[in-house]
Amino acid sequence: MDERRGRSAAKKCGITAIGLLNILVAADFRGYLNFEEATTRLRSTNFHVDPNLIEMLVERVRNRRQP
Repeated sequence: MDERRGRSAAKKCGITAIGLLNILVAADFRGYLNFEEATTRLRSTNFHVDPNLIEMLVERVRNRRQP
């Protein structure tokens, strides 16, 4: 799905779109998966994203895990 079209359609329906990466971050925070492993697997597909965004989110997840 085209990200912009999907977000636009969601907005018209009153739905807040958060995106796949934010869903994976939330799942990591809840202990459902490991974000770094999930994004490594995701990168091996045809999923397109700015690598800097993934690195920023990896750091956020790592910092959240530290006591």
